[in-house]
Amino acid sequence: MNDLADLDIYAATPCLLGCVAGDGEPFPAQHGYRTCDPCADRLRATLNELVELYALVDDAMVPGGGGAAARGAPGHGSRSPARDSVIVLTDPRTHAVEDDDPHSVLAVLSSWADNVRQDTGQDPRGGPATVSGEVAVLVRWLDWATRQYWIGDLGQEVDELAHQLRAALGVQERTIPVGPCPARVTDPGTGRLTTCGGPLRARLSVERIRCPRCRASWPRDRWDDLGGELGTPVSDYASLSVWLSTPTGTLRRWRGEDEWANHGSRRRPQFARTDALASWRRRHAAVPG
Repeated sequence: MNDLADLDIYAATPCLLGCVAGDGEPFPAQHGYRTCDPCADRLRATLNELVELYALVDDAMVPGGGGAAARGAPGHGSRSPARDSVIVLTDPRTHAVEDDDPHSVLAVLSSWADNVRQDTGQDPRGGPATVSGEVAVLVRWLDWATRQYWIGDLGQEVDELAHQLRAALGVQERTIPVGPCPARVTDPGTGRLTTCGGPLRARLSVERIRCPRCRASWPRDRWDDLGGELGTPVSDYASLSVWLSTPTGTLRRWRGEDEWANHGSRRRPQFARTDALASWRRRHAAVPG
């Protein structure tokens, strides 16, 4: 009886990661979980992104790659030769007091990973904590974590860490257009079924996207179909480089290896974005946690 009651509670639970439906109401969690599938996929992608971003911190620590030139010039008081906005993210003593205060990335992730170890009966961490190691624990147990009442707090803190790392490193979250949403919806004016057509954009690292207009969810294996709805737009190397944040030299190599068809001319070659995206995905396939 208690098990049935628990299932009823789960069934009525809105997604605790903060997404809302088109009417502004909280989107329901997947049955048996406290999150919807797209938000769980997004959280997993953000956790993995933290590892990538944190790996860039050392290079960003000292402006211009380091050196004494960063110290105060004559006539000015001495100042730190390093970027304090980056240092605070790596210092385990950093403690956020007010909203928007910086966090210690490792300290926050270690706290959550230690909770997961304790609650799931694992042995305590055996050695020094690392960002990649703590993220690996959280990703490995994410299916279990998305059933817990505290998953919303974890999601909020992970998003804050990613936001602060991106800001400190001067990088932006990358999204790409995938195509118009093909979901069939009811036109409120006529009551007839029509195609949604909402613009779908996705982070390259996620496995599922959700339409901002009708909230339909589309898994990665449908992205080629969605892109086809755009009429297979074509772009030159420069545009593809900006779109995928990939050097043009790398794109030229992919073109040869993957045999992209040239839809332009010999002087100005152009290639299908679906071909370029397929090459990117082939080389950045998610590794199971």
